Amino acid sequence: MFAHGVMGYYRKNSDLCGTFDLTDDHVDWDAKKIETRTSYKSEWPTSRDVARWMASLHIDVDIVEAEMEATPEVDHIAEVGMGVYLWLKGVSPTNDPTGTARDYYDNKDSQTFYKTVWGENNTHVGRHDMIAQDPEFANADLCTKLRKAQELQEECFMENVKAHFGGAKVRCMDMGCGYGGLLRNMSKNGMIWSGVGIDISGEMIDAATRLSKDDSALTFYRESYMNTSVPTDGIDLCISTESFLHVGPGRHEAVFREAWRVLRPGGRLIFTDLIGSPSAPSEAKVLYERIGLQSFQTVDGYFETAEKLGFGELSFEDHSANVSTHYGMVLDALEELWEKKEINIQEESKDRMVDGLKKWRDLAPSCLQWGLISMRKLERTEYSVLEEAPSF
Repeated sequence: MFAHGVMGYYRKNSDLCGTFDLTDDHVDWDAKKIETRTSYKSEWPTSRDVARWMASLHIDVDIVEAEMEATPEVDHIAEVGMGVYLWLKGVSPTNDPTGTARDYYDNKDSQTFYKTVWGENNTHVGRHDMIAQDPEFANADLCTKLRKAQELQEECFMENVKAHFGGAKVRCMDMGCGYGGLLRNMSKNGMIWSGVGIDISGEMIDAATRLSKDDSALTFYRESYMNTSVPTDGIDLCISTESFLHVGPGRHEAVFREAWRVLRPGGRLIFTDLIGSPSAPSEAKVLYERIGLQSFQTVDGYFETAEKLGFGELSFEDHSANVSTHYGMVLDALEELWEKKEINIQEESKDRMVDGLKKWRDLAPSCLQWGLISMRKLERTEYSVLEEAPSF
């Protein structure tokens, strides 16, 4: 396709585009870029580029073979002749958990809630068991305790990373980076050679970029972590904190497959997540349906998916007791700030948040597990990589 453009258009229209030769000085065949002697530049998107752009909007579109007798009656992308074509039926997906998560985190009241209660750095469960052992925080206010608990969790997370990589700096991708706090923390501690944060929320990415403006090692992209622009085999470590649950168990194979793609051989995926207890009662439905899911993933489910794709050295550190404490403290902090008129959100939003937080607090002990999962990229399997349609 790109070759057709080079020879059939740019070459024949030198008065418009300028002259060039077919050397690397002017044409990058792999990246599909051209720059002529007059500094005319052009870059051609590939079918994978289009698929990635659509994924950032939570529209999953398959790439199909270019040679077909009729247009398939499904959403698809194809490279035909000199163009990349996208067919969509114009029907929005229903009950899409990923779109639900994006809309929630981009909501103004949600952003105010996280920045005011959790802090404009991180939005993950903290190690409250460690706070309880520190007399310095016995009389601290609720928001201070919440943020310190999150800091302690990140310290534990970084210690786990150091156990695998020692003092070596890593190329790191945060899948669902939120405000980018963990990447910044790792960078400040000399652990990052280069870091890229991926998130579907434009509000989160904008904040992460602003908060990280003084750190040249970090970049942030609004993309789906199931389909990123990060180069293949270019990452040493993939990380995530309570993000994978938002896409649901049915898409965790796609999540791990993308981690597999970007990780170098021997690289690691280390993440925390809210996970369904294997003995969870039927009341767990109240929690997962609130975030648009049909179920929670389990530790065994994650391990089964990981092994299917060729990950090994699987481990799980269980710190589940912190979940109920965390959401209970978030609830108390929100209600306290509301009474003091120190949080500017709609009452309807506040009531909805309070209702949800009570359910997370009360049902977590019987329904949820939480902790740190680690795995290493080992042997490729038949499921590690999906074959792509050839480019024409």
